[in-house]
Amino acid sequence: MKLGWKLFFLLLGFSLVPFVALRLNAVRGMERLGEELSGHVTTFLVREATGRMADLVEDHARLLQAKRDNLALLLRLQAGEVQKRLLGPAPDSAAGSPFLIRLRNPGQPRHDGSADSGYRLLGPDGVLSPAVLTDAPLLFTAPPGVSLRALRPEMARLRPLADDVAHPGRPDGPPLWRVVALANGLTAVTTTEGRHPGLFDPRDSFWYRSAMAAGPTDDPVWTLPYMAPALERIVLTVALAMRDASGETLGVTAITTPLDDLLAELTPGGHISHELASFLVTAVTPADAREGERQLLAAAGSRPGRGRHGWLTRVEPEHVRSENQEIFTEVARDVAEGRAGVRRLSFEGRDSLWAYAPAGPGQALLQIAPVAEVLAEASAAASYVERRIAEQVAFSGIVAAAVMLVLFPATLLGARTVTRPAADLARAARRLATGDFTARAHPKGHDELAELGRIFNAMAPQLADRVRMRESLELAMEVQLRLLPKAPPRLAALDMAALSIYCDETGGDYYDFFEFTGAKKGRVGMVVGDVCGHGVGAALLMATARALVRPRAALDATPGTVVAGVNRDLCLDTMGTGRFMTLYYVEIDPAGRSLRWARAGHDPAMLYDPGTGSFTELGGRGMPLGVLDDAAYQDMQLEAVPAGAVLVVGSDGIWESRNADGEMFGKTRLEHVVRQTAERGAAAVVAAVAQALDDFRGDAPQEDDVTLVVVAFTS
Repeated sequence: MKLGWKLFFLLLGFSLVPFVALRLNAVRGMERLGEELSGHVTTFLVREATGRMADLVEDHARLLQAKRDNLALLLRLQAGEVQKRLLGPAPDSAAGSPFLIRLRNPGQPRHDGSADSGYRLLGPDGVLSPAVLTDAPLLFTAPPGVSLRALRPEMARLRPLADDVAHPGRPDGPPLWRVVALANGLTAVTTTEGRHPGLFDPRDSFWYRSAMAAGPTDDPVWTLPYMAPALERIVLTVALAMRDASGETLGVTAITTPLDDLLAELTPGGHISHELASFLVTAVTPADAREGERQLLAAAGSRPGRGRHGWLTRVEPEHVRSENQEIFTEVARDVAEGRAGVRRLSFEGRDSLWAYAPAGPGQALLQIAPVAEVLAEASAAASYVERRIAEQVAFSGIVAAAVMLVLFPATLLGARTVTRPAADLARAARRLATGDFTARAHPKGHDELAELGRIFNAMAPQLADRVRMRESLELAMEVQLRLLPKAPPRLAALDMAALSIYCDETGGDYYDFFEFTGAKKGRVGMVVGDVCGHGVGAALLMATARALVRPRAALDATPGTVVAGVNRDLCLDTMGTGRFMTLYYVEIDPAGRSLRWARAGHDPAMLYDPGTGSFTELGGRGMPLGVLDDAAYQDMQLEAVPAGAVLVVGSDGIWESRNADGEMFGKTRLEHVVRQTAERGAAAVVAAVAQALDDFRGDAPQEDDVTLVVVAFTS
């Protein structure tokens, strides 16, 4: 009786198969339902949170930009008023008034902590008397060596600065400091609550130099956040140059404001996540960074649990990092280029959503929320479903255990007749898996297991032969790859790159480079060959051709003579076998910008001229190698290769590559790829062609070897 009938009657009597199938189907159905429900809820919540975070960060960014615009408008009003006063007569009402002066000596630090504060009152008669900062709402500084009496008219014009423009912020908000820095070095700054943003020469500051360099129609210049030591706060400064009617620059006026004042009205976004973190970031490129690498530095940040808005400004910017470096690089690039977006990547070891939007020149507002909190509802639903599934599984397990108690004795008796030959086959299979190809099963009877044992015994020696063949092919592949150059020669005037991709373990394509000495010193040689067919036979013929080309290329002979000599020697091995190969041999003179070549049945090389965007085929007469031993090969040459030209030599496996529809890649597509990538160098062209071939073939197999050599004339 066949084994199938034995099992059929045994299990049919106890109804084990339908019982187990129903139980497994029910359990799997519940698990699948739970997974689908959890997946749908998770996807919905992440999508919903992504949209809400994008709206929130863009709203906050617009609010921050609106506050910046208000300050810029205030600055323009201030600039107009100051220009009018500077170009008008000095007011008579200030002729007898004293002015609060801070003496500024050469080399004086920005924040003077000496016992003498340096504050003086400049009287109408030019006499200086001791003073304190609270004596006047406007403080003047002047460069050393300038007559203070001569500056009194301009001081008189600037004196109303503190009252010209009303304070635009909240009544209880942080103050603004207004500054006027004239080209002659006279500086006026408003004082608030006995404080000012620092005593230094503004003409040395970034905002002064940037505003002076800006054009008359340019927008006001903003600084990045910086520390004002005298205020002990992080501030921003917006500055604008003042000009007279002829366009001559009078100086620069500026407004300095605390950074936390700009950020105070940005709400924490608790409706999205109670753990939402916000940062005002700038994308910077470190001095030792790799190409495209940037860092995000936060001048201010808001963390959960810090009051109404929780913004803290930092003396030293905080690095905002992520373990997902690839996605982080894209975020940093978006910030640097002023783009908004939402990305999913880790933050401080937690999977998070990052939403960002531009918030001023070179800056962005970044808000980060943990995905786990966003998915709290999905986690709760998944936990409930898992509990219900566990209850159902436990109940069905009890029923199954009761049934198995009845079925076990009968199954144990019947299984012995089945398991004995199966165990014997398993032992033999384990030995075979460890490499013991002498392992054999001991089949008895005529059922399926016995037949399987006999098949196994016949398979073992065949498998041993295949393993030995596989090892031989791997060794052949390793040897063949070692025959290819590890890297092209490095020459100042040439940029070279090459690639060979075999469709089997071994192939018939090859390429090689030669750096000549002796009579050919200063030139570099290059060869590309393509043996008909592929596999081990093609690989052996390729190795023979390589061994013949190398010594002949070193001789003081023309390319046609070199190829003819290789053909004569190769015909001794191929005559009568039907084997042949094509070959393209070229010698390049980088200094003279010339080419000499010979062609043995190979497709012509292509020379791309980026100046005209055209391709030139470099052909010549010559039949494939190994056909006729007395074949002659035409010497070809080209002088004055254009600057930036790109020489492309490939095998027919490139343009004859086919996609799933049977369409060939063709030389037109190859020319398009070369034209698009030539300016990036030889390696970029090779990589682009390989990628284009992969994209074109899709799921279709590679049917022929592919070899490509690219030489770019860099100077």
